[in-house]
Amino acid sequence: MRYLTHCLSFVFLFCFACEVAPVQITTPDDTAAALEAEANKLEAEFQAELTERKKEVTSFPKRQAVSVPGGSVDALAAAIAQAGRGGTVVLESGVHTESATVLIPHQLKLIGQAGAVLEVTTGLHNFATTSLDPAIHVLNAPRTYITGIEIRPTGVAGGVGILVEDSPRTYLRENRIDQFQFGVLLEASDRVFIIGNEVIGTPLWQTNEAPFATGILTMKGDRAGVSGNDVSGFFIGIWACSRFGRVIGNEMQTNFLGLVLCRATPGTWKLPSGELSGSDFSAFRTLVFGNSAHDNLDVNIQAIDGANNNLLVFNSTDNAGRVDYEFTMETDRYSLGFLLPETFRNRALLPAGDTYVDCGTDNTIWGGEEVPADEVNCF
Repeated sequence: MRYLTHCLSFVFLFCFACEVAPVQITTPDDTAAALEAEANKLEAEFQAELTERKKEVTSFPKRQAVSVPGGSVDALAAAIAQAGRGGTVVLESGVHTESATVLIPHQLKLIGQAGAVLEVTTGLHNFATTSLDPAIHVLNAPRTYITGIEIRPTGVAGGVGILVEDSPRTYLRENRIDQFQFGVLLEASDRVFIIGNEVIGTPLWQTNEAPFATGILTMKGDRAGVSGNDVSGFFIGIWACSRFGRVIGNEMQTNFLGLVLCRATPGTWKLPSGELSGSDFSAFRTLVFGNSAHDNLDVNIQAIDGANNNLLVFNSTDNAGRVDYEFTMETDRYSLGFLLPETFRNRALLPAGDTYVDCGTDNTIWGGEEVPADEVNCF
Protein backbone atom coordinates (compact mmCIF):
# COMPACT_ATOMS: atom_id res chain seq x y z
CA MET A 1 0.00 0.00 0.00
CA ARG A 2 2.87 2.38 -0.80
CA TYR A 3 0.44 4.68 -2.58
CA LEU A 4 -1.17 5.68 0.73
CA THR A 5 1.85 6.94 2.61
CA HIS A 6 1.65 10.59 1.57
CA CYS A 7 -1.96 11.01 2.71
CA LEU A 8 -1.77 9.78 6.28
CA SER A 9 -1.28 13.23 7.78
CA PHE A 10 -4.48 14.70 6.33
CA VAL A 11 -7.36 15.53 8.62
CA PHE A 12 -10.84 15.00 7.17
CA LEU A 13 -13.18 17.98 7.23
CA PHE A 14 -16.64 16.60 6.58
CA CYS A 15 -18.90 18.95 4.62
CA PHE A 16 -22.35 17.59 3.86
CA ALA A 17 -23.86 20.64 2.15
CA CYS A 18 -21.08 22.06 -0.04
CA GLU A 19 -22.04 24.47 -2.80
CA VAL A 20 -20.79 23.37 -6.22
CA ALA A 21 -20.51 25.79 -9.13
CA PRO A 22 -22.46 24.96 -12.32
CA VAL A 23 -20.51 22.90 -14.84
CA GLN A 24 -19.24 25.00 -17.74
CA ILE A 25 -18.21 23.14 -20.91
CA THR A 26 -15.91 24.73 -23.49
CA THR A 27 -16.16 22.13 -26.24
CA PRO A 28 -17.56 22.28 -29.78
CA ASP A 29 -21.33 22.58 -29.55
CA ASP A 30 -22.08 19.54 -31.72
CA THR A 31 -19.89 17.26 -29.59
CA ALA A 32 -21.30 18.52 -26.31
CA ALA A 33 -24.87 18.31 -27.60
CA ALA A 34 -24.43 14.75 -28.87
CA LEU A 35 -22.91 13.55 -25.62
CA GLU A 36 -25.54 15.35 -23.58
CA ALA A 37 -28.27 13.68 -25.63
CA GLU A 38 -26.70 10.26 -25.12
CA ALA A 39 -26.31 10.82 -21.39
CA ASN A 40 -29.86 12.18 -21.04
CA LYS A 41 -31.24 9.11 -22.80
CA LEU A 42 -29.40 6.74 -20.46
CA GLU A 43 -30.40 8.81 -17.43
CA ALA A 44 -34.05 8.81 -18.53
CA GLU A 45 -33.97 5.01 -18.82
CA PHE A 46 -32.57 4.85 -15.29
CA GLN A 47 -35.26 7.18 -13.94
CA ALA A 48 -37.99 5.14 -15.61
CA GLU A 49 -36.69 1.94 -14.02
CA LEU A 50 -36.40 3.66 -10.65
CA THR A 51 -39.99 4.90 -10.91
CA GLU A 52 -41.10 1.33 -11.64
CA ARG A 53 -39.19 0.10 -8.59
CA LYS A 54 -40.83 2.73 -6.37
CA LYS A 55 -44.23 1.51 -7.54
CA GLU A 56 -43.25 -2.07 -6.69
CA VAL A 57 -42.38 -0.99 -3.15
CA THR A 58 -45.77 0.62 -2.59
CA SER A 59 -47.60 -2.35 -4.09
CA PHE A 60 -46.18 -5.00 -1.75
CA PRO A 61 -48.92 -7.35 -0.51
CA LYS A 62 -50.77 -5.71 2.37
CA ARG A 63 -49.59 -7.41 5.53
CA GLN A 64 -49.56 -6.33 9.13
CA ALA A 65 -46.30 -4.60 9.94
CA VAL A 66 -44.23 -5.93 12.81
CA SER A 67 -42.95 -3.08 14.98
CA VAL A 68 -39.80 -3.29 17.08
CA PRO A 69 -39.76 -0.81 20.00
CA GLY A 70 -36.71 1.35 20.60
CA GLY A 71 -34.15 -0.11 22.96
CA SER A 72 -34.50 -3.61 21.51
CA VAL A 73 -31.66 -6.13 21.88
CA ASP A 74 -31.23 -8.99 19.37
CA ALA A 75 -34.89 -8.68 18.39
CA LEU A 76 -34.75 -8.38 14.63
CA ALA A 77 -34.42 -12.06 13.67
CA ALA A 78 -37.74 -12.86 15.36
CA ALA A 79 -39.42 -9.79 13.82
CA ILE A 80 -38.20 -10.68 10.32
CA ALA A 81 -39.46 -14.25 10.71
CA GLN A 82 -42.81 -13.03 12.03
CA ALA A 83 -43.25 -10.56 9.16
CA GLY A 84 -42.63 -13.31 6.63
CA ARG A 85 -41.90 -13.08 2.93
CA GLY A 86 -43.09 -9.74 1.55
CA GLY A 87 -43.78 -8.42 5.04
CA THR A 88 -42.69 -5.23 6.81
CA VAL A 89 -40.58 -4.63 9.89
CA VAL A 90 -40.65 -1.14 11.40
CA LEU A 91 -37.83 -0.02 13.69
CA GLU A 92 -39.31 2.50 16.08
CA SER A 93 -37.36 5.55 17.17
CA GLY A 94 -34.45 4.74 19.46
CA VAL A 95 -31.36 2.55 19.49
CA HIS A 96 -31.64 -1.11 18.47
CA THR A 97 -28.65 -3.31 19.32
CA GLU A 98 -27.67 -6.55 17.59
CA SER A 99 -24.75 -8.74 18.66
CA ALA A 100 -24.25 -10.21 15.17
CA THR A 101 -25.35 -9.84 11.56
CA VAL A 102 -29.02 -9.19 10.86
CA LEU A 103 -29.95 -11.68 8.13
CA ILE A 104 -32.77 -10.84 5.73
CA PRO A 105 -33.49 -14.18 4.01
CA HIS A 106 -36.60 -13.20 2.05
CA GLN A 107 -38.22 -10.20 0.44
CA LEU A 108 -38.85 -7.61 3.13
CA LYS A 109 -39.44 -3.95 3.84
CA LEU A 110 -37.25 -2.78 6.71
CA ILE A 111 -38.29 0.76 7.62
CA GLY A 112 -36.89 3.05 10.26
CA GLN A 113 -38.99 5.68 11.95
CA ALA A 114 -37.38 9.06 12.55
CA GLY A 115 -34.52 8.57 14.98
CA ALA A 116 -34.20 4.80 14.45
CA VAL A 117 -30.59 3.65 15.00
CA LEU A 118 -29.32 0.12 14.42
CA GLU A 119 -26.03 -0.76 16.17
CA VAL A 120 -24.46 -4.07 15.15
CA THR A 121 -21.25 -5.82 16.21
CA THR A 122 -19.21 -6.71 13.10
CA GLY A 123 -15.54 -7.25 12.29
CA LEU A 124 -13.20 -5.78 9.67
CA HIS A 125 -12.33 -7.60 6.45
CA ASN A 126 -8.77 -8.60 5.58
CA PHE A 127 -9.69 -10.16 2.25
CA ALA A 128 -8.85 -13.86 1.82
CA THR A 129 -8.02 -14.27 5.53
CA THR A 130 -11.34 -13.14 7.04
CA SER A 131 -14.92 -13.13 5.78
CA LEU A 132 -17.01 -10.07 5.05
CA ASP A 133 -19.01 -9.38 8.19
CA PRO A 134 -22.11 -7.25 7.47
CA ALA A 135 -24.42 -5.45 9.85
CA ILE A 136 -27.31 -6.30 7.48
CA HIS A 137 -27.03 -9.21 5.04
CA VAL A 138 -29.70 -9.28 2.34
CA LEU A 139 -29.35 -12.86 1.07
CA ASN A 140 -31.54 -14.51 -1.57
CA ALA A 141 -34.10 -11.77 -0.93
CA PRO A 142 -34.96 -10.04 -4.22
CA ARG A 143 -36.84 -6.74 -4.10
CA THR A 144 -36.01 -6.02 -0.47
CA TYR A 145 -36.41 -2.39 0.59
CA ILE A 146 -34.43 -0.73 3.40
CA THR A 147 -34.99 2.91 4.29
CA GLY A 148 -34.73 5.50 7.04
CA ILE A 149 -32.20 3.77 9.33
CA GLU A 150 -28.96 5.00 10.82
CA ILE A 151 -26.64 1.97 10.81
CA ARG A 152 -23.47 2.04 12.87
CA PRO A 153 -21.10 -0.42 14.57
CA THR A 154 -21.13 -1.05 18.29
CA GLY A 155 -17.36 -0.52 18.36
CA VAL A 156 -15.01 1.95 16.73
CA ALA A 157 -15.51 0.50 13.23
CA GLY A 158 -17.50 -2.23 11.53
CA GLY A 159 -17.03 -4.47 8.52
CA VAL A 160 -19.90 -3.93 6.05
CA GLY A 161 -22.97 -1.78 6.59
CA ILE A 162 -25.23 -3.59 4.10
CA LEU A 163 -24.20 -6.61 2.00
CA VAL A 164 -26.64 -7.37 -0.82
CA GLU A 165 -26.03 -10.93 -2.08
CA ASP A 166 -28.06 -12.78 -4.70
CA SER A 167 -30.84 -10.24 -4.18
CA PRO A 168 -31.61 -8.39 -7.42
CA ARG A 169 -33.73 -5.23 -7.41
CA THR A 170 -33.02 -4.49 -3.78
CA TYR A 171 -33.65 -0.81 -3.01
CA LEU A 172 -31.63 1.05 -0.36
CA ARG A 173 -32.97 4.54 0.21
CA GLU A 174 -32.11 7.42 2.55
CA ASN A 175 -30.15 5.53 5.17
CA ARG A 176 -27.14 6.82 7.12
CA ILE A 177 -24.30 4.29 7.23
CA ASP A 178 -21.50 5.42 9.50
CA GLN A 179 -18.00 4.13 10.39
CA PHE A 180 -17.88 0.93 8.38
CA GLN A 181 -15.02 -0.37 6.25
CA PHE A 182 -17.53 -0.88 3.42
CA GLY A 183 -20.80 1.00 3.48
CA VAL A 184 -22.76 -0.92 0.84
CA LEU A 185 -21.40 -3.90 -1.12
CA LEU A 186 -23.16 -5.68 -3.99
CA GLU A 187 -22.49 -9.36 -4.70
CA ALA A 188 -24.28 -11.15 -7.56
CA SER A 189 -27.23 -8.73 -7.42
CA ASP A 190 -28.37 -6.96 -10.58
CA ARG A 191 -30.50 -3.82 -10.88
CA VAL A 192 -30.00 -2.74 -7.28
CA PHE A 193 -30.87 0.87 -6.44
CA ILE A 194 -28.73 2.77 -3.91
CA ILE A 195 -30.42 6.15 -3.64
CA GLY A 196 -29.97 9.17 -1.40
CA ASN A 197 -27.90 7.58 1.36
CA GLU A 198 -25.27 9.26 3.52
CA VAL A 199 -22.22 7.01 3.86
CA ILE A 200 -19.37 8.01 6.19
CA GLY A 201 -16.15 6.00 6.42
CA THR A 202 -13.84 4.86 9.16
CA PRO A 203 -10.39 6.50 9.11
CA LEU A 204 -8.75 3.15 9.91
CA TRP A 205 -7.78 2.68 6.25
CA GLN A 206 -5.13 5.33 6.82
CA THR A 207 -3.21 2.93 9.06
CA ASN A 208 -4.08 -0.08 6.85
CA GLU A 209 -6.31 -1.59 9.56
CA ALA A 210 -9.25 -1.39 7.14
CA PRO A 211 -7.66 -1.79 3.69
CA PHE A 212 -9.46 -0.44 0.62
CA ALA A 213 -12.32 0.95 2.72
CA THR A 214 -15.10 1.90 0.29
CA GLY A 215 -18.40 3.72 0.67
CA ILE A 216 -20.35 2.00 -2.10
CA LEU A 217 -18.88 -1.00 -3.96
CA THR A 218 -20.81 -2.53 -6.87
CA MET A 219 -18.52 -5.55 -6.90
CA LYS A 220 -20.79 -7.87 -8.83
CA GLY A 221 -24.10 -6.43 -9.95
CA ASP A 222 -24.99 -5.26 -13.45
CA ARG A 223 -27.13 -2.16 -14.00
CA ALA A 224 -26.64 -0.88 -10.47
CA GLY A 225 -28.20 2.53 -9.93
CA VAL A 226 -26.11 4.67 -7.56
CA SER A 227 -27.67 8.11 -7.30
CA GLY A 228 -27.92 11.05 -4.92
CA ASN A 229 -25.61 9.61 -2.27
CA ASP A 230 -23.17 11.61 -0.12
CA VAL A 231 -19.99 9.57 0.44
CA SER A 232 -17.05 10.77 2.54
CA GLY A 233 -14.04 9.63 4.51
CA PHE A 234 -13.13 6.41 2.68
CA PHE A 235 -10.11 5.22 0.73
CA ILE A 236 -12.51 4.97 -2.25
CA GLY A 237 -15.82 6.82 -2.16
CA ILE A 238 -17.70 4.95 -4.88
CA TRP A 239 -16.08 1.91 -6.51
CA ALA A 240 -18.00 0.91 -9.66
CA CYS A 241 -16.94 -2.52 -10.89
CA SER A 242 -19.74 -3.94 -13.01
CA ARG A 243 -21.47 -3.40 -16.34
CA PHE A 244 -24.06 -0.86 -17.46
CA GLY A 245 -23.98 1.00 -14.15
CA ARG A 246 -25.52 4.40 -13.55
CA VAL A 247 -23.57 6.68 -11.20
CA ILE A 248 -25.63 9.87 -11.19
CA GLY A 249 -25.77 12.96 -9.00
CA ASN A 250 -23.63 11.72 -6.11
CA GLU A 251 -21.26 13.75 -3.96
CA MET A 252 -17.86 12.22 -3.17
CA GLN A 253 -15.72 14.29 -0.82
CA THR A 254 -12.73 13.97 1.52
CA ASN A 255 -11.96 10.44 0.39
CA PHE A 256 -8.55 9.40 -0.91
CA LEU A 257 -10.13 8.60 -4.29
CA GLY A 258 -13.59 10.00 -5.02
CA LEU A 259 -14.97 7.68 -7.71
CA VAL A 260 -13.13 4.71 -9.22
CA LEU A 261 -14.14 2.77 -12.33
CA CYS A 262 -12.33 -0.48 -11.78
CA ARG A 263 -12.62 -4.16 -10.88
CA ALA A 264 -12.69 -5.77 -7.43
CA THR A 265 -10.01 -8.45 -7.80
CA PRO A 266 -11.57 -11.93 -8.23
CA GLY A 267 -10.81 -14.59 -5.66
CA THR A 268 -9.87 -12.20 -2.86
CA TRP A 269 -13.22 -11.26 -1.29
CA LYS A 270 -14.36 -13.87 1.23
CA LEU A 271 -18.14 -13.96 1.57
CA PRO A 272 -19.87 -14.91 4.84
CA SER A 273 -20.34 -18.41 3.38
CA GLY A 274 -16.56 -18.76 2.99
CA GLU A 275 -16.73 -18.61 -0.81
CA LEU A 276 -14.17 -16.36 -2.49
CA SER A 277 -15.61 -13.83 -4.89
CA GLY A 278 -14.82 -10.63 -6.80
CA SER A 279 -15.87 -8.79 -9.93
CA ASP A 280 -16.51 -10.68 -13.15
CA PHE A 281 -15.77 -7.53 -15.16
CA SER A 282 -14.14 -4.18 -14.89
CA ALA A 283 -16.45 -1.18 -15.22
CA PHE A 284 -18.02 -1.35 -18.70
CA ARG A 285 -20.50 1.03 -20.30
CA THR A 286 -21.12 2.81 -17.03
CA LEU A 287 -22.64 6.28 -17.13
CA VAL A 288 -20.98 8.79 -14.77
CA PHE A 289 -23.23 11.83 -14.99
CA GLY A 290 -23.84 14.95 -12.92
CA ASN A 291 -21.72 13.95 -9.92
CA SER A 292 -19.72 16.25 -7.65
CA ALA A 293 -16.26 15.01 -6.63
CA HIS A 294 -14.21 17.44 -4.60
CA ASP A 295 -11.54 17.67 -1.92
CA ASN A 296 -10.45 14.07 -2.44
CA LEU A 297 -6.87 13.56 -1.33
CA ASP A 298 -5.49 12.04 -4.54
CA VAL A 299 -7.81 11.83 -7.57
CA ASN A 300 -11.44 12.92 -7.84
CA ILE A 301 -12.43 10.46 -10.60
CA GLN A 302 -10.21 7.57 -11.72
CA ALA A 303 -10.48 4.82 -14.34
CA ILE A 304 -8.12 1.88 -13.75
CA ASP A 305 -7.79 -1.91 -14.08
CA GLY A 306 -9.22 -2.29 -17.57
CA ALA A 307 -12.20 0.04 -17.21
CA ASN A 308 -13.53 0.55 -20.73
CA ASN A 309 -16.29 2.03 -22.86
CA ASN A 310 -17.57 4.22 -20.03
CA LEU A 311 -19.13 7.67 -20.50
CA LEU A 312 -18.26 10.51 -18.10
CA VAL A 313 -20.16 13.75 -18.71
CA PHE A 314 -21.28 16.91 -16.88
CA ASN A 315 -19.55 16.10 -13.61
CA SER A 316 -18.13 18.76 -11.31
CA THR A 317 -14.69 18.30 -9.76
CA ASP A 318 -12.56 20.55 -7.58
CA ASN A 319 -9.52 20.60 -5.32
CA ALA A 320 -8.06 17.15 -5.94
CA GLY A 321 -4.75 16.40 -4.27
CA ARG A 322 -3.11 15.27 -7.53
CA VAL A 323 -5.42 15.51 -10.54
CA ASP A 324 -9.19 15.62 -11.17
CA TYR A 325 -9.36 12.72 -13.66
CA GLU A 326 -6.96 9.85 -14.30
CA PHE A 327 -7.10 7.16 -17.00
CA THR A 328 -4.34 4.66 -16.22
CA MET A 329 -1.95 2.62 -18.27
CA GLU A 330 -1.02 -0.98 -17.38
CA THR A 331 0.19 -0.49 -13.84
CA ASP A 332 1.36 -2.12 -10.63
CA ARG A 333 -0.51 0.53 -8.65
CA TYR A 334 -1.18 -0.56 -5.07
CA SER A 335 1.54 -3.28 -5.26
CA LEU A 336 -0.96 -6.16 -5.55
CA GLY A 337 1.60 -8.54 -7.03
CA PHE A 338 0.24 -8.39 -10.57
CA LEU A 339 -0.30 -5.76 -13.24
CA LEU A 340 -3.65 -4.05 -13.64
CA PRO A 341 -4.57 -3.75 -17.34
CA GLU A 342 -4.77 -0.40 -19.08
CA THR A 343 -7.99 1.56 -19.52
CA PHE A 344 -9.37 1.96 -23.03
CA ARG A 345 -12.13 3.45 -25.15
CA ASN A 346 -13.58 5.61 -22.40
CA ARG A 347 -15.15 8.99 -23.28
CA ALA A 348 -15.18 12.04 -21.06
CA LEU A 349 -16.54 15.56 -21.47
CA LEU A 350 -14.84 17.84 -18.97
CA PRO A 351 -15.45 21.43 -17.86
CA ALA A 352 -12.79 24.01 -18.57
CA GLY A 353 -10.16 23.96 -15.87
CA ASP A 354 -10.67 20.34 -14.79
CA THR A 355 -7.31 18.59 -14.92
CA TYR A 356 -6.75 15.12 -16.34
CA VAL A 357 -4.02 12.67 -17.24
CA ASP A 358 -4.62 9.99 -19.87
CA CYS A 359 -2.18 7.09 -20.00
CA GLY A 360 -4.63 4.56 -21.45
CA THR A 361 -5.44 3.59 -25.03
CA ASP A 362 -8.07 5.12 -27.32
CA ASN A 363 -9.69 7.16 -24.58
CA THR A 364 -11.35 10.32 -25.93
CA ILE A 365 -11.47 13.40 -23.71
CA TRP A 366 -13.06 16.68 -24.71
CA GLY A 367 -12.40 19.86 -22.76
CA GLY A 368 -10.47 20.05 -19.52
CA GLU A 369 -6.78 20.73 -19.09
CA GLU A 370 -4.36 17.89 -19.80
CA VAL A 371 -1.49 17.45 -17.36
CA PRO A 372 1.68 15.73 -18.66
CA ALA A 373 1.98 12.22 -17.29
CA ASP A 374 5.45 12.83 -15.92
CA GLU A 375 4.12 15.65 -13.72
CA VAL A 376 1.57 13.50 -11.87
CA ASN A 377 3.37 10.15 -11.62
CA CYS A 378 1.11 8.25 -14.05
CA PHE A 379 2.30 4.66 -13.70
